[in-house]
Amino acid sequence: MPKQPQSQRTPSVTWRQLWLDLVPETNTMDDPAPFCWEDFKAAVVDAIPIYSPRATPKNCDATKAEIEAAQAYATAYWASDDRIKFDRAAARNQHAAGRKAVIDYFHKTRATWKIQSKIDQALEDYGINLYAIAQPDLGGIPPAERGFPLIPELIQDWFGSNVDDYESKEAAWTFFRQLLGITWQRWRKTIKRDKGSIETLEAEVERTTR
Repeated sequence: MPKQPQSQRTPSVTWRQLWLDLVPETNTMDDPAPFCWEDFKAAVVDAIPIYSPRATPKNCDATKAEIEAAQAYATAYWASDDRIKFDRAAARNQHAAGRKAVIDYFHKTRATWKIQSKIDQALEDYGINLYAIAQPDLGGIPPAERGFPLIPELIQDWFGSNVDDYESKEAAWTFFRQLLGITWQRWRKTIKRDKGSIETLEAEVERTTR
């Protein structure tokens, strides 16, 4: 497996970029990974994303126009030498409709896939949960690198032998590093919200007991 230095910071990506970036790294543009992998279908979700050449209005709950726009956007995204720059420009150019279609697709499907719950459970099984690692005053949490030792197990459970079949160990590591980064962003928002609620309650108690 690739060695990942613990000091290497987890890159920040969007949910959309997480899935799109894996495709060119595994050379699966004709049938996007990980959705084409049997282990992923069995362990996580059996779905055909809107940007897949196999997408239809029936199997991805989108219109024909939305699918075609999403496919054009994804194809151009994969071909770009600077995907971040391309994606920013796509919000305002001919790929705007396709970009929005991909965003909307993941917004609609994310909850039903229960990806976040599956990651939280895997971390919990490994002994990591939000409130166990949070600072006592809810001032923050350790960096996402805390979850990196779990990555080999996630790769095996979610991707199985396909990682070797597609010679994509590095891509798999990147995928899960980014997914853990997204998880930590969500956890930080939860901590911030909870701390704010506690501070509001404390202020109210202080105000009413003067």
